[in-house]
Amino acid sequence: MAGDTFLVECSDEEVDKGFTKTSYGYEPSGAEVVRLYEALAQDGTLNLAWRWELGRRLPTPSQSDSQSEKEEEESEK
Repeated sequence: MAGDTFLVECSDEEVDKGFTKTSYGYEPSGAEVVRLYEALAQDGTLNLAWRWELGRRLPTPSQSDSQSEKEEEESEK
């Protein structure tokens, strides 16, 4: 898998330190929530660092679409 790339922003220890595991998943600490709300109040938006690196995947045809195409081809014959 030569083309696969991985980007790890933080370690498991950093996640454990900054987040709390709940029944719903990981939630940020109270201090982090306050920091984010203060940033929203000051700047109006939060900067998100997100990149799409996988490229575009063509839609997978559904089973019913391919069956109806086969039926159309057979009816045309």
